[in-house]
Amino acid sequence: MDRREFLGSSVATAVALSFPARRLIAAETASVSALPAEIPAVTGAGAPTTLTRGDLQALKDSLRGALLLPGNPGYDQARRVLSETVDRHPALVVQASGAADVRTAVTFAREHSLLFAVKCGGHGRQSTCEGGMQRDLSRIRGVRIDPAARRACSATSITRRWHVGS
Repeated sequence: MDRREFLGSSVATAVALSFPARRLIAAETASVSALPAEIPAVTGAGAPTTLTRGDLQALKDSLRGALLLPGNPGYDQARRVLSETVDRHPALVVQASGAADVRTAVTFAREHSLLFAVKCGGHGRQSTCEGGMQRDLSRIRGVRIDPAARRACSATSITRRWHVGS
C-alpha cells in the first residue's frame, strides 16, 4: 500500500466514523422538540421560580449541545453521578459541546438566578442539584488555557471563548 492510498483510506475511515456520532447528537437535540409551557425550578437562594417555554426555546436555540429536560431520552443518564446515594433531579441539563455552550449556560443561569451544578466526571455530590441547572461537561475533551488573557476555550471551539474570572 503506498502513502497516497493509505492517506485516502484513513480520511475515508475518519469521515465514516464521524457520521454516527453526529446523528446521535442531532437525535438528542431534536428530542426536545416539544418544550413544556413552563417548568418549575429553584434559584440559588432556594426560592421557587418558573422557566417559560420562551426561556427554554431561547436557550435551546443558542446551544450546539443538547438541552435535556425531565422525561427526555438521556436525561436520567446525564443527571446521575457516580455515587448511587446521590439521586437529585435538576430542572434542566445542558450538555455543553464547547466553550460557547458553557458561556451560554452560565449566562442563562445568572439571568434566571438558577441554582446550578457543574458535572465534569460526576465524582462529587456537587456535580448535580435538585431543581436547578446542571451543566454536563463530559463531552468536552480538551481545553486550551491562555494565562495572559485569563481565558479558556474548548479544543473544539477555539474562536469563541469564555472568561475564567477576574
